[in-house]
Amino acid sequence: MMAIFSKKDEKKEDSKAEKSLESKSKKKEKKEDAKQVAEPKNVRLNDIIISPRITEKAVRLMDKGVYTFEVRKDANKTEVAKAIKDIYGVEPLKVNISKYPSKTKRNFRTGKLGKKSGGKKAIVYLKEGDKISII
Repeated sequence: MMAIFSKKDEKKEDSKAEKSLESKSKKKEKKEDAKQVAEPKNVRLNDIIISPRITEKAVRLMDKGVYTFEVRKDANKTEVAKAIKDIYGVEPLKVNISKYPSKTKRNFRTGKLGKKSGGKKAIVYLKEGDKISII
């Protein structure tokens, strides 16, 4: 009689093992999908640099091989360096990034106070002889 019971138990155990393997594989697939969603956004390099900053100081520095750009608020030095290399075809020596604060401004016409948003700027240093044509 023991042999009969043991065969049934083996069949049940085999089916349970198959179900657990299937559920584990499904869980792995779900985890892989979750990892893909949880990764940070891939921002194209063209989107990192917003525009060049054309100010008196920036124009003076252009003669020395130092260029200033407006960049995204979440950009970092390595991303900016890659973007400069990709867009302008020039290898930067050094990149400095600084944040500038938002300011309150008064509207000339209505007199109401408003806010001018802050941002981030990148100062890019190039080798002697390398130039970027901005203007």
